[in-house]
This record gives sequence, structure tokens and C-alpha cells, in this order.
Amino acid sequence: MLKNSIKILLVAILWTSLFPNNLKSQSPSDSLLLRAQKYLSEKNYDSAKICFQKILKKNKSSMKALEGLGKIYLKQENWGEAKNVYKKLQKIETNPIASHYSLGICYRETGKFKALILRRLDWKKSKSYFESVLAQDSLFKDVLFQYAKLMRYRKNYEEAIRLCREQIRLKPELTEPQVKLFRMYRYFVTHNSEKKVLKYLTNFSQPEAKFGIAEKFRRDGKFAAADSIYQFLLKNPDGMWLQPVYLALARIYYHQGKSEEAQSFYWRAIDEIENDIQADLVFEDIKYIVTDEELHRYQSLKSAKEKIDFFRTFWNRRDPMPGTEINARLAEHYRRINYSEKNYEYDGFRTWFNNPDQLGYFNFNQAYDLNHEFHDKGLIYIRLGEADEWARTAGMNVPTNESWLYYQRGNVPKMMFHFFTYNSPNAWRFSPVIENPAILEDRASWDGIYFRMLRANPLERLAVKNQMAMASKKSVSVGTSIDRHTWRKKILPLHVPFSISSFRSSSEKTRLEIDYAVSLEPLRKIFREENSMDIDVGITIFDRDWHQISQYKFVPQITMSKNNFSVDLFSAEVIPGSYHVAMYLKPAKGNYLGGWKIPVSAKDFSSPALAMSDILFAERIKPARGKSKFNRGELFVLPNPLKQFFRKKPMFIYFELYNLKKDDKNVAHFEIEYSLEQLSGEKKKIGNLFGLLKKGKSRISTTMTRESLQCDSQEYLAIDVSHLQKGQYRLKVAIIDKNSGEQTSSSGTLVIVD
Repeated sequence: MLKNSIKILLVAILWTSLFPNNLKSQSPSDSLLLRAQKYLSEKNYDSAKICFQKILKKNKSSMKALEGLGKIYLKQENWGEAKNVYKKLQKIETNPIASHYSLGICYRETGKFKALILRRLDWKKSKSYFESVLAQDSLFKDVLFQYAKLMRYRKNYEEAIRLCREQIRLKPELTEPQVKLFRMYRYFVTHNSEKKVLKYLTNFSQPEAKFGIAEKFRRDGKFAAADSIYQFLLKNPDGMWLQPVYLALARIYYHQGKSEEAQSFYWRAIDEIENDIQADLVFEDIKYIVTDEELHRYQSLKSAKEKIDFFRTFWNRRDPMPGTEINARLAEHYRRINYSEKNYEYDGFRTWFNNPDQLGYFNFNQAYDLNHEFHDKGLIYIRLGEADEWARTAGMNVPTNESWLYYQRGNVPKMMFHFFTYNSPNAWRFSPVIENPAILEDRASWDGIYFRMLRANPLERLAVKNQMAMASKKSVSVGTSIDRHTWRKKILPLHVPFSISSFRSSSEKTRLEIDYAVSLEPLRKIFREENSMDIDVGITIFDRDWHQISQYKFVPQITMSKNNFSVDLFSAEVIPGSYHVAMYLKPAKGNYLGGWKIPVSAKDFSSPALAMSDILFAERIKPARGKSKFNRGELFVLPNPLKQFFRKKPMFIYFELYNLKKDDKNVAHFEIEYSLEQLSGEKKKIGNLFGLLKKGKSRISTTMTRESLQCDSQEYLAIDVSHLQKGQYRLKVAIIDKNSGEQTSSSGTLVIVD
């Protein structure tokens, strides 16, 4: 026994001497470090921070823990804590070049938030750290670009451009410097006169310098001069990325009302994307209106093809009139960009001392932080367009202010934004509350909360102030998360009721039928003596990710009649699945415009099991006589896209059954049960609860049996709704195949009126 113990001990000693690191790897600190690094790679910064801090409690000089903690603070832009970490690191590192690089960034960023003298001190330290890195290794990371950003902060734009260009020359594989170089030129031309811009940039032969000159001309309204330089660069790019040129030309032509030419340049910028740099240059123009979801989606994309696809679907989703040659939302976006460039530009710092939200009510999304070119008024204008109402109050002891009101539209609530220049000229920023009596009085008609604040006693003011802040928080949250289209010309809405139904087609495809009605009442004045009018109609089908599948354009004629609506239909064959369908409708005369965009599910009828089409609500069904687009076999079916029925008339519905089973006599037997149940409408009076008053039924149900000599059957019903109350109903039609026992059903909503 003793011999065995001695053998085991000798083996253990030998193992330890040969593989000493094995035991060390099992130490608690190493295990904690591995866990921290795993959290860090997963961007779980809070958990990683806890692990690193635990390690540092045991060993204050753990370089790996300090490095990890420093990375977290840099990612979180906690510049003060990051400084503390890297100051410790530089004392224990053999070569502190990495710490000096990080300290240069930290002091640069903390300087932004300090008063003038302290700011200069921080920026002086930042400069010394960057120069220390450059003295050792000018190829270290992107130190030249980081230094260029410091020069931009110090308004030394020429030096910022020089450093940025040098960074690109030394490390052309870096994406950010190549994208931000154009921003450096923007700062330079924005803050200097044309004379100074020309004097400086004409000394350089680089195409980007020529682009800077053209940008100065464009911004000053000298479009012909700018255009000629842009066109020269297109023919002689000399290694320059052409996306900024295409986008600048788009801005010029949109400004001049030449939407077709402008859009052509825009799509060239997208279609010629071959790498991340070109894609990011295009993204710079849409970053003001992206959602957080779109931002994350874009950041996850790897290939140029994916990014081209992203931009295409981005604008397809926003186009208010798919099917037209011009994407109206894209044109409006650039109109707003051009306007904001003239009126809302701000590239200063957003700091706590120019922030009206001193208590931190607002929590901004990630997309908000992408904007470095415009103040908050500009961002809202680019996203939402002109406000429905605005107010500005002037007077003694009244801070510089402006408020914008946007009315509720559809599902988007009413939004009110208050802007103040708090301690910094032109730094218009969101304010959660307004307390000045004169300002409150001018906004009193917008919402009752301003009148309550105006009349509140000191105790009540605290509660009202908090309510106002919460309302502002909601408005800002919505306003910085959405964008909406507005029309520059006065567009009159045209009511276009519609319904979309799925029917089986050939080749295992589904036939989507779009039934729509054109409201004639607003067009009667335009028609006058004319009996008919051409209507431009466009229908576009997108897949669930907004890739265009098909597009149809046609010009039907509508004839004036005593009816309120003119009904028409359109059909398209698609593969079963989920789609977005968009339609626009514009009469040849007048400024009327109708349309819609909705998600649609095309049913799958490929299975041999019993199946049923969607229910088509009809105004009239009768035997077919002669040719008509409304004929379905031997039936004439006039759709009712409004799905509105009078109680005095029967309600017609049409549907199709597929794959009925026949019995031994070659006959299909099936049962149809339909039910109508009220969803909303006339409220029953109390007396009705006891049956004292008769106002009609709220539900009916009927069952019937039918036969067919075919496995597929066209069916219709004429339903008596005279005993039903007015209101909205759900119709459900259930089918039972009596031969096979299979069941299926379909449903839809409708409205019954007097």
C-alpha cells in the first residue's frame, strides 16, 4: 500500500514539473479571466466588467483585467473611467503605446464636455499622447485618423484633412477614415469662405480636393459650376470612390426638380457598390431616418450584394406610390436634406451644459446617435417633414425657443417637440418641459397640459411638469424612431376601398385577386361634361422582405354613373407565401391620389386535402351573359370591395371549394354552415335585455347540404341580413365533406348598414 502511495506521489511530482501551466490554468483567477473575455466577446459588458473587477481586487496589477476593463469603458464611452484604467496600465506596461493611444482618445473626448480652459488642457494632453504613439509607430492602429478627429475638434480642418489622407495612404484597408475623409472636407467647406476654400484646395491634385471645391459651389447655390466638376470626376475618378459624387449630383438635380435624373444618379451610387467603403458612403445619406432594427440589420451584412439589396428594399418599403417611375419618398428625403443643410446644420458638441434635459428624461435610440450634421430640429424635419403647427415666443426673460406640433395620422400619435438653445447658439436640442409663462400661453391651444401648467400652484406644478416631461419623452421616442412621407403639392386623398382574395390557379400557384373601387363623388366636378376618364393604376408585389417580385401598370377608363363607386379587379399569379402588395391610383385630371400598402398571405392550395378559397364579398351575383371580366364560369360576380351591405338587400358571397371527394355514384356531398356574429355596432338598450324592445339580431347561423358532380365547386350564397342589427360582423363559412369527413373554413369581416 505504501509503495503504491509513493508511486502516485512521484507521478504527481513528475507531471507538475513537466506541465506546470496545467495547474495554473485551473486557478480561480485564470478561470475568471476566461469567463470575462468570453463575456466581452459576446458584448455582455456588465458581466465582463464584474469579472474583471473581481480579478483586480485580488491583483491590482493584472494587465489582462485592466486591458479588458479599459476596452469596456471605451465601448461604453465612459471616458473618465477609461482614463483611470489606462493611466494605471501605462505605469506597468513595458511599452505603453496602446495605453497612450487610448489616453489620446479619452482626453480628446473628455475635453468636449469641459469649459474652455480645461478643454484646452485636455486636448493638449490628447495631442501629446497621439504624438507619443506616432513617434514610436505611425502604423499603430488608426492613430492618424484619431489624431485627425482631434484636429477637427480644434477647428484645424486643414490639418484634419491632411492627417486623414495620410492615414488612408499608410493603411488603405481601413474603412472609417475613407468614409470620414469626406466629412472632414465638409467641415472645411462649411466653416470657410469660398475664397479660402479655393485658395487651399486648388493646391492639391487629389480628386477629393476637387470634390471639396464642387461641394462649396453646390452649397453656395452655384450648381452649374459644381455640376461641371462632378461630371469631370465621373470621367476622371483617379482612384476616388464615386458614391459621394453620385449623391451630390442627386442633391443638385432634386433641388432643381429634375427627379428622374436625380434618381438615376442615386441608383448608380447603389448599384456600383463593391465594398464596405462604398456602402458606408451611401449609408451616410440615409442614417438620419433608419430605425434601430435597420441599423442592426445593416451592420450585420457582409457582402456588397447584401448591402445593395438593403438599400433597394429600404426605399421600396417607404415608397408611397410603388409602380411609378419616381420614388416620391426618396425625392422628399433629398428635398429635406437640402433644406436642412441650409437651415438646420450644426456640427458642434452635444454636451451637458447645452442640454435642456438636465434631469435626463430622454433615452435616445442608437439611430439618434448617428447624426453629427444637424441639430435636433433638423433631425425631426428630415424624419417627419414640416410641422403642422409651430410656435416661437420672444420677449424679456424668455429663452430662445421653438415648438413643433404634428397632428395624429393613422397609428402615429400626436407629437409635440420643444427646442431650446441652452447656453449655446444654434445648438437646438429637445427640452422635456416648458415653464416660462409666455411660452406656455402661446402653446395653450395645443394641449390642455400647457394651460394646466400655466394655472397650477407650486405644489401642482411638480405633478404637471412630470406629466409634460413624460408626454415629451413619448413624442421624442416616436419621432426619432419613425419617418413619414409628406407631399409638397396639395394632394387630395381619393378613397379606394379594396379586398384581396386567394384562389387556386394552375401550376400549383395561387391567384391573388385584387378588387377595388374608385370613389366617384369627388371626381364629378372634374368630369363635368365628360362621361369617362383615364385612371393611372400601378400595382407592385413585394416579397416579405420588400424585394420587388412584379410590377403592373395599366390605364383603365372609368365611366361616370349614379353609383358612388366604380368597381374593377386585377389578378396576378404568385407562389404561395407572404407578400406586401401596394397600389396607387391617380386620375388623369386633378390632384387626387389614392392607394395603399398592406401585407398579404397567398394561400397554399397544393395539398390534395379539402381546401377553400377566401370569401369574396359581392354586390351582385347572377348567371353570366356575354363576356365580362366579372364572369366566373357560368356566374357573373360583381365584387363589393367596401364589404358594406344594406339590410334591405341580400348579402352575396362567392367562394370556391377544391378537392371534394366523390362517393361510389361519382357525386360529392358536402355541408355548408355559415354564421354571422356582430363585432361592434348598435348597443342594446337596457329594455332589450328583457326582450321589451326588438332591435334585430346580433347573430345568425344556417346549415345547408349541397352536391356536386365535380371535385372542385364554385359556390355562392345570398344571405338575408334584414333581421340583423347595424354594425360590423364576422362571417365564417365552414365546409364538411360528407364523403371524406374533411373540414375547412374561411372568414371575413363586413359592415351592415340601413
